[in-house]
Amino acid sequence: MSLNEFARRLPFNADEFNDTVVSLLVNSFKFDVSQVESALFNMVGLVDSRDPNEQLNHDMKQEYYKTARAPVIKLQEEYTRIKGDLNEMNDTDSVEWKRKRNELDDLQRKLISARRNAASDIFERTNSRGNMGALIEYIQEGVGEMGLESSPNKTSVVHVDFHGLHVSEAKERIDEFVLPILPALKKIIVITGHGVHAETGSSVLKEELRKYFGQNNVKCEDLKKNKGALCVQV
Repeated sequence: MSLNEFARRLPFNADEFNDTVVSLLVNSFKFDVSQVESALFNMVGLVDSRDPNEQLNHDMKQEYYKTARAPVIKLQEEYTRIKGDLNEMNDTDSVEWKRKRNELDDLQRKLISARRNAASDIFERTNSRGNMGALIEYIQEGVGEMGLESSPNKTSVVHVDFHGLHVSEAKERIDEFVLPILPALKKIIVITGHGVHAETGSSVLKEELRKYFGQNNVKCEDLKKNKGALCVQV
């Protein structure tokens, strides 16, 4: 994809786009053009225009989550069954034990792949519709909590939805999608969910990602109007 194509598909005017490219080139990737192009590609994936009226509600997200995780659950059940069989077998030199050991190793490889695929599927689905990832919300710079009050003086902010991901999966996507483009975008809204089903009544994902952003020297604060979201900025 050419720079002109990136410029056409990203929500910046000409000056904003040029500033973004320069920031990525100089501050983020030390003049590595291929990494700049990769970061721009990720930006397009997050903010590509879609129908703003087609929004995901909680039930739709849960259905995506269950569908994506179903193969993982099935493999995990099979893994647990075979591991139990192995634990009951005393002769570790027998042909049957070795056969089941190979089955277990194969299932472990499949589980790793299935978990990775499930995480990718959940992330792509929840960030491809409505105001989770696709929507560009306009907010004022430098006013109120993290500048999130309405005003005629506005700037674009990208939403990235991590709802349905495990902590380790969300961290991987922060490294891949958020941290490289954050210096150029200035602010990103990270959706974590409220954690209403957690035993503590709070979002474990939200608190773990808050810590992770802090470890990466990224400012991170709650949104006043959305307890299931964080606003992050360098």
